[in-house]
Amino acid sequence: MKILVTGAGGYIGSAVCKLLKNNQHDVVGIDRRPIRHQYVDKTQLTEYGNIYHEMFDGVDCVVHIGATSLVGPSVTDPAAYYQNNIAQTLNLLDSMRDNSINKIVFASSATVRRMRGERQVHHI
Repeated sequence: MKILVTGAGGYIGSAVCKLLKNNQHDVVGIDRRPIRHQYVDKTQLTEYGNIYHEMFDGVDCVVHIGATSLVGPSVTDPAAYYQNNIAQTLNLLDSMRDNSINKIVFASSATVRRMRGERQVHHI
């Protein structure tokens, strides 16, 4: 299978790429920062909403883990977080549709918390 991984240069992204390569998958790595590992067959340094059309050639699935999740910077610069996490994800989904890719794994290492007295959030 050929899998495109956003956030491929990050801590979790690099582990995902390594797992995929070790299981004989072709890996296309996308990140805003340089990818410094050897577990990708093809890379692009870009925002994940601006992925070159040819990067999607032959891709069967997208693993989308390229979001930003630090609380402090998200409060001081919410527009940047909105742009990266919402707008760029919508662009990615549009590109997937344009390239007939209908499988996505969307994951985040961020934690969801609730206020005391609020209804319990159940994770699946």
